Amino acid sequence: MISEYIVDKKTKQAEMEHKGFECDGCGVNPIKGIRFKCSVHPDYDLCEECEAKGTYSKHPMLKIRDPSYAPAQLIC
Repeated sequence: MISEYIVDKKTKQAEMEHKGFECDGCGVNPIKGIRFKCSVHPDYDLCEECEAKGTYSKHPMLKIRDPSYAPAQLIC
């Protein structure tokens, strides 16, 4: 049961679409799957593949699984 839940969750996550967001690493638009947002720069996002490659490592990245969970504003 747990393994089925995990597979289902991963499948749904891979289909998640972050409309209006382009990967600053490879240019894919919209980002699908998990979106990584820079915690310092207001408009810097990466797709899962670019984040895994270590494309950007200057600042901590926020892991956004669902667009509805994205913060409205970041204050540093």
